[in-house]
Amino acid sequence: MRLRRQEALMRLGGALILGFALSGLLAYFASPLLESWAPGVMYIASSFLLGLTLVSGIGLLAEERSRGGGGLLIAFTIPMIGIFAINAVNFNPVWFGVGCVAGGVGAVYGIAQNKYDVLASTARLGYKLFVATILIQMFIAVIRLFTPVTPGVIQVGLVQAATPLIIAVILLLIMGYLVRRFVHGIRASNVFIFGPSKSGKTLLMLALYKEFITNFRGMKREVIIGEDEEGMRIENLLSDLDGGGLPRSTRQSDIALYVFSGKKRGLSPVSLTIIDYAGEYTADINEKKYQEAINAISEAIELPVATVVDGIGSIDFLQQLKSDYKSETMRILDQVVLAYIYKNLLDSGKVLFLADGDHLAEFHKGGRKEITRICGHYSRIMDLCGTDKKYGLIVTKTDKFYSLNGDEGTVKAAESIEQDICKEWFSEIDTFQEINNRALDIPIYLYATSVFRTKQPVTECSDEDRTEPVSPRYIHPWRVDGIVEFGF
Repeated sequence: MRLRRQEALMRLGGALILGFALSGLLAYFASPLLESWAPGVMYIASSFLLGLTLVSGIGLLAEERSRGGGGLLIAFTIPMIGIFAINAVNFNPVWFGVGCVAGGVGAVYGIAQNKYDVLASTARLGYKLFVATILIQMFIAVIRLFTPVTPGVIQVGLVQAATPLIIAVILLLIMGYLVRRFVHGIRASNVFIFGPSKSGKTLLMLALYKEFITNFRGMKREVIIGEDEEGMRIENLLSDLDGGGLPRSTRQSDIALYVFSGKKRGLSPVSLTIIDYAGEYTADINEKKYQEAINAISEAIELPVATVVDGIGSIDFLQQLKSDYKSETMRILDQVVLAYIYKNLLDSGKVLFLADGDHLAEFHKGGRKEITRICGHYSRIMDLCGTDKKYGLIVTKTDKFYSLNGDEGTVKAAESIEQDICKEWFSEIDTFQEINNRALDIPIYLYATSVFRTKQPVTECSDEDRTEPVSPRYIHPWRVDGIVEFGF
């Protein structure tokens, strides 16, 4: 369920309408000056850059976080293309076509590799260079109009010559602000799941593993450092579950890094990273704590800080720590976990935060307090990570506080349950309302999930008078497909 969807769409619609209007006004006021001084190189540059920006904007429509910016760039370029082409001002169809081809190559690369951050950077650069060509040309045109051809005779008044330039500068400043505000691109191939200890990471990870190997031709890589490394391997977790054993809580001396990789539609690379750990690190996610962790790791393993910074966050570096520096790593394991969490939060294009469903099941018995605390931390982390991302809040263990039946497997029914959860529980949480307010500017979703789809909270009636707890023996996920759709 997308938070503040309608309001965000209305904001975007208003920005697009404003974009069309500003672009039309800019072309109207710029055309007379561009006609007065139009060397061939400017025709080539502006036509090429218009084509590049237009097609790059079209490419950005393929990803939700980038869609608004792509629409805005299209709104900026189409009126100018129309007016310039009709008036034969700063428009060369051949070089416009070359720019479209160049933009198309960049768009295909960005979409195929899920690198919308690169595509957005290309689009912004094309737009900035186009603006530079227009301003340079208009500025020189004003100087030429004001400079007398015959000594002592002024061609045109200063106000008359400079007015279109001043208006164009004002319009371009407004348009530049809108570009900075809306044109964003994310590294959509990288998804990171973050949640506190005992929030349901391990079981959710097993459910997502099932999705990856089924739908994305997925493969896993895992590096585990701990007392019972074999027990934390995915195949053993699944095997134990089949025997009725739920995963045990991760020990303080354990860390497991799981990376699932696959191909969306058999073409675009996608990856999912989950760090399983014990302890509470949410409050320590900040730049200062990260630098302290990097320095501690560097000192413990006697490698330069730059080397640690380059490697931290990757599965290969954790494997190196395990192979070459295991005893040293065990002494500073908390610092390693913190550094890995921080780096993956910053580097991932999409971040999923976990909210423990146990807190909702015990909402009036301390659960509300914990939800308030964790939502406050998540809002702060969103501010730290920035707007060039897409965020999701996952409520785990829904079967513990909400009855799921067979009719609630559709997307519409699932979203209805999520709306109820948001209204009945989260609407009372002030720190969640801050996250809700952020959803006006960045895509934020709320998902309710259950790894075991049951009609009642994991119990089975053995007779009329007695209820016995039952340990599920296999993953039967509910709403995990929505997380997959969000991420990939």
